[in-house]
Amino acid sequence: MEKIRKRKGKRKGSIDNLVVENNECSAESINDSDIHNDAQQVKKIEKNNDSPTEAHKVNDEISSVITHETAESRCAYLHTTKNFKRFQINFQLDAVSVTLFVLAVCTRFYKLEEPRYIVFDELHYGKYVSLYMKNTFFFDLHPPFGKLLIGAVASLAGFNDNAILTQSRFILMEPMLLLFMLLGYIFLLKFQRHNSDIKSLHWWIYLCLSLTSLTLAMCVKYVGFFSLWLGAFLMWKDWWWLLPRKDLSDLSLALQGLARCICAIFVPIVVYVLVFYIHLSILTKAGPHDSVMTSAFQASLEGGLASITKGQPLEVAHGSQITLRHTHGKACWLHSHNEVYPIRYPDKRGSSHQQQVTCYTFKDLNNWWIVRRPGKNNLVVTSPPDSIKHGDIIQLVHGITGRALNSHDVSAPMSPHNQEVSCYIDYNISMPAQNLWKVDIINRENEGNVWHTIQSQVRLIHVNSSQALRYSGRQLPDWGFNQMEIVTDKNIIQDDTVWNVEEHRYTKFEDEKERERDMINAEMIPLKVTSLSFWRKFSELQYKMLFPSQENVQSHMYSSDPLEWPLMTRGIAYWVSSRHNGQVHLLGNIIIWYSSTFCMAAYFFLFIFYLLRRRRQCYDIETGEWNFFLHVGSFLFLGYLLHYIPYFFVDRTLFLHHYFPALLFKFLLTAAIVEHMYLLSRANRVVHQIFKLILLVWIISIVMVFRKFSVLSYGTIPLSAEDVLKLRWSDSWDFIIHKD
Repeated sequence: MEKIRKRKGKRKGSIDNLVVENNECSAESINDSDIHNDAQQVKKIEKNNDSPTEAHKVNDEISSVITHETAESRCAYLHTTKNFKRFQINFQLDAVSVTLFVLAVCTRFYKLEEPRYIVFDELHYGKYVSLYMKNTFFFDLHPPFGKLLIGAVASLAGFNDNAILTQSRFILMEPMLLLFMLLGYIFLLKFQRHNSDIKSLHWWIYLCLSLTSLTLAMCVKYVGFFSLWLGAFLMWKDWWWLLPRKDLSDLSLALQGLARCICAIFVPIVVYVLVFYIHLSILTKAGPHDSVMTSAFQASLEGGLASITKGQPLEVAHGSQITLRHTHGKACWLHSHNEVYPIRYPDKRGSSHQQQVTCYTFKDLNNWWIVRRPGKNNLVVTSPPDSIKHGDIIQLVHGITGRALNSHDVSAPMSPHNQEVSCYIDYNISMPAQNLWKVDIINRENEGNVWHTIQSQVRLIHVNSSQALRYSGRQLPDWGFNQMEIVTDKNIIQDDTVWNVEEHRYTKFEDEKERERDMINAEMIPLKVTSLSFWRKFSELQYKMLFPSQENVQSHMYSSDPLEWPLMTRGIAYWVSSRHNGQVHLLGNIIIWYSSTFCMAAYFFLFIFYLLRRRRQCYDIETGEWNFFLHVGSFLFLGYLLHYIPYFFVDRTLFLHHYFPALLFKFLLTAAIVEHMYLLSRANRVVHQIFKLILLVWIISIVMVFRKFSVLSYGTIPLSAEDVLKLRWSDSWDFIIHKD
């Protein structure tokens, strides 16, 4: 005991100083094992000492000394290690996630090289990659980012032929679309963890990454626009729930809203424009789809139309020989030929029986017209040229037949509410020529008042009727050689009344035969490339993509209606072997599809049920579970509707794969409903066991159906006609069977 007291005396002063100097060192950090070991000594003393008071005193003294000594040693340790930072790694594995990932990898990469043939739309995307490699322009209704990714991978892999593409399974756009959709929502969930701390770097990083990923989804296919809209809605909904929080100031909330607004506007715009900038920077040469674009766009590409138009005179003048192209929509050129309109149409209406004027979708000698000022007979271009300006009155003389463009008060053949356009033939009857047209340059703010080749967009206004020359979009019958109808329309301000000069040369000969020979043999010498800014190319490409011509909407034997998608009434034949009935057929797992359709309906009715019950203050589930059911379920349900309903208003050929973005939300909602039912079943032990049994049977059924129909997913196993028929569980499933 004396030793203990001495130890206490020696340590007391130093301990007091130590506590003052090191406030961070406290008795709370003392190792309990030290106290436990010395407490054993106290028990021994109690046994040998009859005085309990003395034992308690000894106990206090020992505890005090031990505490001070341990504190001193702990503080010394902290002093020794204070210059070292802790390094800790937390590594956690989710067994379910890892298992699903491994299964996904196995099913995805199993026999990836099969089939060694082009499958479905790989034909188109392989061609697009080839055009990327050659810097050749092409047109597609979908945004270019998915094709850019394929092209980049092909370039890194040394791609130089379409055959290499057949080594990969299904080079299609939907997987990339779904990838960027999911990435966007994952980043959005991470953003919500930091949603109230605008000063945090994570706040900005996850917000920008979410918007970038969702915009890239839109840059793969325009259906991604709904994904972006849904992400923006969730972002603002998240901000709305921050408003009642008292720990956030008004300034902080205002800055939050402003920052979200700026990011939601500028990040998608920058990403979207950047993708098209890369796309147009690569495609600099003329290609197979040039004719879809305007003359100005075509002339800006190397080769093709540019090689014809680069040496043309710029200003249209009296005596100019021109071709007039319909600027917007379908590519066609103002055309005429020696044939006349029939005297009577099938509906008993009469015509003018004048020379036909049409819009022809191909380059042709009969597309050439000569610009003439009224009253001038000499068609040779003077020096300096007599340039045509905005508001000038002109005549257009057909280059081959020599007759002037005319219109009069006679109904057009296919559009009776519009006037007929013809080339005037003098039949010596009381129908005078009405062949004067006023030039209206609609983009003169940029191109000036002088009519320019390619760049100037004009409307030709018929002087007598004040109607505009218009492409009607209707096709003439056999007597019109199935060419497109041209009319005049009182509604002047519309895209179909806009024209531009595409090919242009000056008339050099007065003699009609010499002029005709010159038109046939003339070739232009290229001098320089027509310049067109990125923004003009970008705006034109957007117009063509967002407002495509609907004339080529055709049915397909494997097309389907949106009403057929939830129950998978029809699939799509992707590929079939030429040697046997082995084939790749797009068909989902029928157990999952029908279950998910049931879960969609179940969520809707459960939501209404819970809502009505809570309105009556009957709380069937806990608040936390209700919030999960409400927020997660409504997000997935709304996502499904956003990606599904719009297809009912689309006037184009649709296939089952258009359902995939909506299907993604449907499957996720199915998982949420299954989890919700699992939690509810725990209220009763018997019900819980039955539910687990049902769940097990459901999972086994999914696996069995997957195995059975995997032969149609991989296409690697030869099938007989009988094997294929056994897989036909529905009469509407059109599998391909070779005839013996």
